[in-house]
Amino acid sequence: MPTEEINVKRLETAPDIFDIELLQSIMGRPYRTCVNLCHSKGFPAKKIGRAWRISRLGLQRWIDREFGSGE
Repeated sequence: MPTEEINVKRLETAPDIFDIELLQSIMGRPYRTCVNLCHSKGFPAKKIGRAWRISRLGLQRWIDREFGSGE
């Protein structure tokens, strides 16, 4: 996944914890792909009941680790 597709502005303004719908918007990927990411080892997501919750700070760190910080 090219980092150009990640909506950095949306990530920076996201709440500390958000749902999979916002993850879709940030990552520019379909729902099923985002669910698969949430299941991935090391991805900053937890399932609470039937809903996935993603950490903004954790996602920023994951992106830096997976794709480089770009700096």
